[in-house]
Amino acid sequence: MLKYVLKYKDLSLTVKKYSVSRCLRVIVHRDGSVTLTCHTRTSKKEIEKFIEINYLWILETVKKSVYLQPVRESFEGLDVTELKKKAALYIPKRLKELARLHNLEFKEVTIGSATTKWGSCSRDKRIRISCYVMLLEEKLIDYVLLHELCHLIHFNHSAAFHETLNQMLPEHNEKQLVKEIRKLSIPKQK
Repeated sequence: MLKYVLKYKDLSLTVKKYSVSRCLRVIVHRDGSVTLTCHTRTSKKEIEKFIEINYLWILETVKKSVYLQPVRESFEGLDVTELKKKAALYIPKRLKELARLHNLEFKEVTIGSATTKWGSCSRDKRIRISCYVMLLEEKLIDYVLLHELCHLIHFNHSAAFHETLNQMLPEHNEKQLVKEIRKLSIPKQK
């Protein structure tokens, strides 16, 4: 592995080159640092072109990550083990109910403790939900679960994805729920 720091405009990135890497990839870490991984033969010009194409996204993600740091630190007083237990009892059952209601199938659900996103869905139909959803009110928990279930149909955030999600929601109120959940960003310690 070859590792060095690359300055690009107002970004400082750690570049890691591996002989086994197949593509260029950017990772924005929780502390706001940025790592770019690529193949050992990737030129500086290719790297800079990739950064330029993704520049706005990288900046936005770094700002969000740095902004959320104090919120993450406020989780320290929460008993994450208890929150995970509570989520493990509720989330799988509720997710199965919602999946059955909309004729969808997923392989498994796991409960994590992510502080950067509420949930995720992989292409192989595995859903992961942050235990912190248990701090949300019930309609927002359902929104998160339905959002991930909708990825079983559309593995993107296209217009078709949002149309399908809106149809799944009880009052077709996706925009309102998105506003509410964005205000929270990540749940704060109560």
